[in-house]
Amino acid sequence: MNTANIFDIPINLFTREQLTDSIVKKSTANKKSIVAHVNTKALNLAYEEEKFAHFFQQCALIYCDGYGPLVGAKLLGQNVRSEHRNSCPDFLDLLLGKLKAKKKAIFFLGGTEKVINRLVQILEKKHRGLNYQAHHGFFKKNGLSNDKVISKINAFNPDILYVGFGMPLQEYWIADNMPNIDANVFLPEGACLDFYTDSTYRGPKFLTDIGLEWVTRLITEPKRLWRRYLIGNPLFLIRILRSRIKRL
Repeated sequence: MNTANIFDIPINLFTREQLTDSIVKKSTANKKSIVAHVNTKALNLAYEEEKFAHFFQQCALIYCDGYGPLVGAKLLGQNVRSEHRNSCPDFLDLLLGKLKAKKKAIFFLGGTEKVINRLVQILEKKHRGLNYQAHHGFFKKNGLSNDKVISKINAFNPDILYVGFGMPLQEYWIADNMPNIDANVFLPEGACLDFYTDSTYRGPKFLTDIGLEWVTRLITEPKRLWRRYLIGNPLFLIRILRSRIKRL
């Protein structure tokens, strides 16, 4: 399996077909697996926080979401291509079609109640017959509220658990709760459902296709995202260049 490596994190270089096939294959195994993604934010967090870097050591597969890691890998002299970028809103329909064909079940956990209601409408239209359940992500992540959500997941007994709380909360929640959850694959996917249901504007396709989706997000949510992009992106490039110099 081809991989890139940034900040000691191995990144599996999947095409969209390879990624979705790998997730489905993991869902059939009698073993719990985390299939995580990295983008510029994730790699910056892993660089800064040992706990977050440790999360990726527990993952069975790590794929690239966003052009930042591709640029970083190229600057480090690694062989990556644009087809190795896989964003959840782009591959979710393909994955759900394969899960339906294999009669696999998925539980969606994340988003607001409005997003979940919209998701159900879309799935009933596009993926009728898919075995799924869904629950919003706005609950207390410990104590009785957390236990109730886990009980609901276990009662459904999904093959795949999608978790969309945002990074790094979703990753830490999975690490803390995975031993108590009956699922084979854990997918931390951030705001994927917001984009998939058109609840949040992702940006024009010509921008997302060339790695400039962040520009639209910055324009639409400047107060929340300015630090992530205006500071995080240059900081990531500086760290990549430092890594390259160390290798010389």
